[in-house]
Amino acid sequence: MAGRGSFTGSFPLFGQRLDQYDEIFAETLDLLLTLREQEVVTWQGEHRPSIDGRTLYPCPYQDELPIWLAVGGTPRSVVRAAALGLPLAIAIIGGGFAHFQPMARLYRQAWEELGRDPADLRLSINAHGFVGPDGDAARDLVYPTYTAMMNQIGRERGWRPRGRDAYDVECQPDGCLLIGDPDEVAAKLLD
Repeated sequence: MAGRGSFTGSFPLFGQRLDQYDEIFAETLDLLLTLREQEVVTWQGEHRPSIDGRTLYPCPYQDELPIWLAVGGTPRSVVRAAALGLPLAIAIIGGGFAHFQPMARLYRQAWEELGRDPADLRLSINAHGFVGPDGDAARDLVYPTYTAMMNQIGRERGWRPRGRDAYDVECQPDGCLLIGDPDEVAAKLLD
């Protein structure tokens, strides 16, 4: 999966400007697709050094390296995936699954409007999950570390601290966390 990413702290480390976020990603994705399509690569961009007649090693095991475009909810990225004919992976780290249905519809619509074969469309959702023999015990086990991680990210992004109430809402059938016993998680996935 290739995505713009939700963490931007690496931009200053590599001398990149955050206001060029999307432009840098588009160029890097173009390079990745070029590396996938050509055995000997010659490529030129604006944000990184050019490549002149280089071979990528090791070569991928598959005939074609599978590349999915990962998105967190940016419509422009969803349309980009359809335009490039790439499978789409929707990353869900908050909210409910229903919030992301418009992204899936947009991808299908753009895919169809671009004249692509619906049989070739591939779409996935990606969410945090944990399955245990007892749903309540699974949720209790995951809560401390999951909440600590999300609160650390939240401090960096200016989000309010999260507690057990918010966690429990995300564990509900319409929430974004796939945490529970096998039947609970299977029912949520099927829904």
